[in-house]
Amino acid sequence: MDSDGSPSLPATPPNVPPGGTATAAHAHDWASTPLGPMDRWAPALRGAGGVGLGSNIPMVVGWGPELLVVHNDSYGEMLGDRGAALGRPISEAWADSWDVVGPNVARVVRGETVYLEAAPRVVRRGGRPETAWLTFCYNPLRDEKDQIVGIFGVVTAVGGDARTGQQIRESEERFRLLAVAAPALVWVAKLVRT
Repeated sequence: MDSDGSPSLPATPPNVPPGGTATAAHAHDWASTPLGPMDRWAPALRGAGGVGLGSNIPMVVGWGPELLVVHNDSYGEMLGDRGAALGRPISEAWADSWDVVGPNVARVVRGETVYLEAAPRVVRRGGRPETAWLTFCYNPLRDEKDQIVGIFGVVTAVGGDARTGQQIRESEERFRLLAVAAPALVWVAKLVRT
């Protein structure tokens, strides 16, 4: 415990519970990125990264001025042909749709929480574009001095075929039930592929 009674965080990589989707992140050469090795990450990054990497729900952290990306494998699947975005600026990972994504990211960096339901996004898989309907929530990530140092996001993705309306309703109901159960967290379901 720190002198103020709060728990102290060890200078170790994020504690990732079993069952998470952290394979790509743990295999990544973080030392070659501006984030540096995981054991030297700032406490806020270790904490948010540990939550995201320990989850099977697609989660992403954008850290620092460039919003360098830490994401779990589930989020990596959602990126499709964009490939893993680990250690890259979020603007590069979503370059092909930054005109839509960028303004929402800017809102979060200014301190807003952004929540959108059934927002259409193009996902490319096997070289083919497909529309995914995403319900997502992005929140500012703050350090111990309450300064915004990044963003934390969770995404629910739903396929874009004739079942989309029903899938959206089911996804929203799952999200609502999870949010009621744990209102401090943000939730996601895996992308439903058609």
